Amino acid sequence: MSPITHIVKVGRDGNVVVPVGVNRAGDDVEVVVRDAQLPKGEVTPEQWREFVTQTAGSIADPTFARPPQGDYEDRQALE
Repeated sequence: MSPITHIVKVGRDGNVVVPVGVNRAGDDVEVVVRDAQLPKGEVTPEQWREFVTQTAGSIADPTFARPPQGDYEDRQALE
């Protein structure tokens, strides 16, 4: 399985809720938490460009595919 990365905010109670969303209800999964302080403040255009470059094409799951989107519905013409 490919790694799933989420950046989450620590709650006031000190707990972290991680939305895993692996659609494996009832299965045992290993969750690894890496405590890393993220930089605060606005992201510069250069930082954003670097982030996009690093994440583009990062879905490593060969079975990943966009599901069928269906057809447009027939609507009454505007008058």
